[in-house]
Amino acid sequence: MAIVISFSHLKPSTITLPASGISLEIKAIKRSDYASNTKINLAYLNLSPANFFDTYIKTIKISGDDIEWSKLTLEDIKFLIKSCFKQQRQNVQIPETENRDMLFSFFRDNIFGVRYDEFSTTRDRIKNTLNDVFNELRSEIENLLQKNYEYGQKTNINLHHDEYRKRRLYRIKQNKKNLSFEKHLIDTSQKNIELEVLKLLKSQSPTYNIERQIAYLLNHTRWRLQYLDPQYLDFPLRWCDFLDIKEFNKLYEEW
Repeated sequence: MAIVISFSHLKPSTITLPASGISLEIKAIKRSDYASNTKINLAYLNLSPANFFDTYIKTIKISGDDIEWSKLTLEDIKFLIKSCFKQQRQNVQIPETENRDMLFSFFRDNIFGVRYDEFSTTRDRIKNTLNDVFNELRSEIENLLQKNYEYGQKTNINLHHDEYRKRRLYRIKQNKKNLSFEKHLIDTSQKNIELEVLKLLKSQSPTYNIERQIAYLLNHTRWRLQYLDPQYLDFPLRWCDFLDIKEFNKLYEEW
């Protein structure tokens, strides 16, 4: 029986599982496959280690007969996991265990680079911090939406030069559109906050830990929001945006 499956960044190859004799043709898929990644992320959050393994393999499978991967013999499962890590050039030592759940937990932790126990113990703390940031940003966006509305009203009343008024009103309209989009991003992130926690844990490093990532999220969003403030339309040095970002921001803040 030939089953075609696919792991990220693998060279095409064929392996045969030693106990069952099933032949697997392995091909490469893009790690940026959003639908597959989302399904796997949700499986990490919501399913047992065995069901996660089953979901992962089924998600990346291209074609072939259905197999209950988690019910393969322990020998076949170890061989499949070892082949996956070997082709990804990861130097991972498969544990010598007869406990299937322990093996599936090991697979899940190493596929993500995040230990599930670390996720479990830090999840609530990071969720609370992120919720505070999202609520703060949402409040700032609401204020900017109101400010753009008021500037639009004043523009209609006070300006009589048609072309200038049209350009200004168009910019205010775009501001409100972009602010609504920023609010949508925050609402979506807050709705899927555990996925956001997992994303932070997956991307942290010794020099770029979770606290720095959250600070960057806050500061970078605020950097985008400042240009959606209608006061920016009155900034006489808008044409200086060829300057370094820090220099330009300093000019704007001083003004």
